[in-house]
Amino acid sequence: MSLGLGSRSLQQWTSVIRHHGRQSDWPLALGALQRMRSEKLRPSVITYNALISACSQGYELDTVRSKRIILIMQDMRRERLRLDVVTYNTTISALEKLRSWTQALVFF
Repeated sequence: MSLGLGSRSLQQWTSVIRHHGRQSDWPLALGALQRMRSEKLRPSVITYNALISACSQGYELDTVRSKRIILIMQDMRRERLRLDVVTYNTTISALEKLRSWTQALVFF
């Protein structure tokens, strides 16, 4: 997915993150979040949900991705975003995929 030039909207950045998730390229999804922030855009709950989902994609088990998901949840709380049912379901599903479901117990 070409990012093009110029500023993007929150919805466009969320689409970029989803795209990288579908490509199982979670590092690029994280990079997109950083670029979004550099444009002074505040991620929404939907953006973070897409990022959590992106971090769960792929075939290899990876404790780094599990820890990243926990850090994303902490970022959401620090930013005082209201975590919704989708956030919790996405997190549980992601950590289960990564065989790290016990880490989710910290939040529930």
